[in-house]
Parts: sequence; structure tokens; C-alpha cells
Amino acid sequence: MAVLWDTMLTSISWFTLEEFGKDFRETYLPPKVNDLAGRDVKLYYSDNGDVEHFSFKDGDLVTWYLLPKSAGERGEPCSGRYVAFRARNGIYLVDITGDAFPRRSLTLVLDFGKDIFTSILCEIPLPSSKTLLDRIRSGEELTDVKVAFRHGSIDRPPSSETPRHEKTEELLGKRVEFQYGPKAVYEHIYFERLFTWHCLTGTEKGLADTDRADYFKLSDNLYLLVWREKIIPTMGVEIVDLSEMRAFGKLFGYASLDGASLGNVYVGARLRVVCRAR
Repeated sequence: MAVLWDTMLTSISWFTLEEFGKDFRETYLPPKVNDLAGRDVKLYYSDNGDVEHFSFKDGDLVTWYLLPKSAGERGEPCSGRYVAFRARNGIYLVDITGDAFPRRSLTLVLDFGKDIFTSILCEIPLPSSKTLLDRIRSGEELTDVKVAFRHGSIDRPPSSETPRHEKTEELLGKRVEFQYGPKAVYEHIYFERLFTWHCLTGTEKGLADTDRADYFKLSDNLYLLVWREKIIPTMGVEIVDLSEMRAFGKLFGYASLDGASLGNVYVGARLRVVCRAR
């Protein structure tokens, strides 16, 4: 029996950050700020009592080290470059990268209004030989991208009264269009611990996937969105402001299919809420 197979699906191409990131060059990214330049900040982690001292040397360079819990030498200092954006008065998104840890990035939400912070440590792995089916069988995450969230207080130890940026369900059910520039428009649909992205225009036009996502509420109509993609290993961190109808943040992931080189692209978007299911 002769069978004519539909081969359209086999012709789908997936793109690295180096390839589709070109669409974001004419971006609606807010201006970078130098508000932290010359400032020292101590972060008190609520999970294990660690304290890290960050010194923002100028508008570009930062060093940090772990303070000892008892008398003794301080931790080995780290250094890197940072970019800071102001989300609202007193709330900053700070992204830190460094040559000493090329496959990792550290992103901080510093909330000086409440004297609290959230840190997002991401690691992009080298390619794995495991298939998605292998991961399903072993009960693992479908994505290789690792992320760790930590919370705490700024410049003083936390107490039982110290608030935190809590996980939220306020985005669930919403469908929001992100216009990253004249060449790139995506839509997001938010579910519990998952979100679907779909490219409407741009290099990835027609591509879509559903990936792991986490949502935190920073303030009224202001959210932290973090997602991890499984096809081309990529992490996204964005501040989503449904009052100002804007979003900004970064994409961090493979710039080449062999995973040897990584890209770190800052993005900004204008938003349009298409549907509110709640």
C-alpha cells in the first residue's frame, strides 16, 4: 500500500539565541541606570544564614564575597560586570555575568523599599545525550537548564516579620502579547508552573513551546517571570509590569548548537493583554 507521509513537521527549524536574538536589537529596553554605583550592599539569605557583601564599584563592575559566619578569613572574592534596570522606585533588576563563571549568571531583584531581595542563579549545561523520553522515565525535569531561587533581606538579618517576594498565581490564565521590537512579537499564555510562548513575527515565526516557568509578585501588577526552555537550552528572566504595560529582562542560553558558546541578550517589550481568564 502506497502511503504519502506528511513531511511538513520534519522541516521545522529551531534557532539559537545568536540567531533569533538579532530580532531584539531594536528593543523597547528601558535605560540602564547607575543608581548602585559606589554602593555596598549586604545580602542576608534566609535559607541558611549566609551573608554576601556586594560592592558596586561603578556603573559596570561589581565584586562580592561570602562573609564568614565566625571569626576567620572571608570567602574568595568574585568579580564580574553588571547591568541594572529600575523597575519602580526602589526596585531594581541587576544582572551579573563574569568570565570566571561563563556558563552561569546571577540575577538579583533588589527591593530597597522593603529591604528584601530575590536572587536567581542559572547554569546552562553542555549538551546532554539524554533524550526527553530518558528524562520522563527517570522523573527528571525536561530541561537541562538549572535555576536556584533564594530570598532574604538587605543590610540587616531577616526576622519573622521580614516579607519576601512570594510566588503568585495572579498571572495564571492570562494571554499577553510581547512586542519586543518591529521584528519580534510573541504571545505568552501562563499556566501553573508552565507557560506557552508562541512567536507571531520574527525569526522564530510559527514556533511555539510550553516550558517550565516560575512567577513571583514584586508589587501591585509587577511580577518576576523566570522560564527555562528544553529544546535549545535557554533561560529567560523578565520583569512584567501590567500597570505600565512593559516588560524587560534578559535571555541567557546557547549561541551555538554545540553549546560551546553562550549568549546573554537584554530585551524589552511593550505589552498588550489579549485575554484574562481570571
